[in-house]
Amino acid sequence: MDLWTAIFTVFRRWYVSLPILFAALVACLMLNGSIKPDYEATTSVVFIPPTTKYVDGQEQPFSNPWVQAGTRSLSAVVSKRIQSVSTVRDFDESELSTDYELIMDEDAGGIDFTVIGKSSDQTLQTADALISEASQQAQAVQAAQRAPADELITVSVIDPPPAEATPVSGSKTRVLATVALLGLVAAASAAFMVESLIARRRAIREGVPVGPGGQAYAGGYPAPAGYGPVYQAPVGYPPPGSYP
Repeated sequence: MDLWTAIFTVFRRWYVSLPILFAALVACLMLNGSIKPDYEATTSVVFIPPTTKYVDGQEQPFSNPWVQAGTRSLSAVVSKRIQSVSTVRDFDESELSTDYELIMDEDAGGIDFTVIGKSSDQTLQTADALISEASQQAQAVQAAQRAPADELITVSVIDPPPAEATPVSGSKTRVLATVALLGLVAAASAAFMVESLIARRRAIREGVPVGPGGQAYAGGYPAPAGYGPVYQAPVGYPPPGSYP
């Protein structure tokens, strides 16, 4: 069955396909009013190394090993801790969003956060919590190495969260598109089913053998390859349908 035949079948059995399409349209309208959009907010932090110390004009080495390792190394460790199972569980228990993404800025030694939440307030609160979590984790990692207070790498916000989160309709659009697609598939399937049943009943009523899918065989038998549309009995044999 080609595309045009399928479309013609759906239109010909409009009394079956149209109610299903109408039901899908009503479902889309109801979902459009009930599904709330998600909200998105972004923020960025950067890791700032301590100021170099000089004594009598001589640069003093740092005893904090993370200064020697560099801010990118510390930001990588902090990123893993923020994405850990325990941190995600803490956010969930605090009714914050757990749908956040971290992108490391290797050139600047920072982290870019993108948060998706169910409401603007939840999204902004999660963004603020991520900033606080980054600062706390950075201090905890350095404290484990007993880094002096004047040699700590600090976390600074370079792109604060916006005043209002931005609504995003990506998930809502996907749901509506899925419902519409299911409606089209259901309408086409119902039309094909009715078409097959009608063809089968017509063939049975006319006494014609019916093959798979409700297709009636012309002349009572399917035509083998190389023969015409109706199978002709060889010379000396009785015609089809004359066997006892």
